[in-house]
Amino acid sequence: MSNLKLFILVCIILPILGFGYCTNHISRMEDETLIIAEMITDKCNKNKICPQSIEGWEKLSENRYRKDGFNFNPSFPPGSESDFRLFYHFAPDWDFFVYGGVGKEITSEKQGYIEF
Repeated sequence: MSNLKLFILVCIILPILGFGYCTNHISRMEDETLIIAEMITDKCNKNKICPQSIEGWEKLSENRYRKDGFNFNPSFPPGSESDFRLFYHFAPDWDFFVYGGVGKEITSEKQGYIEF
């Protein structure tokens, strides 16, 4: 392979393919995070209190659970049983946060994202 072809492959084509994978993955995870948040919000509204754990999720600490890269913090802010925070951590400094609770609309926030 000539040096020019190798340069084109390594410096141009591979980064484009990698960027496409990353943006597709991030978009799918944002959608999945919002679906999980809707499920939690339904439970919050049905019971008039947010769940303090989610069946099948690993307990990391007193107020933190995880499953497949998703993190769930019930009672957010601490002491409030009517709020929750759910977030997906994709890479260092790339997080997607979703907030909700009893009678609340789901809101989201991106941190560390580079928008193109």
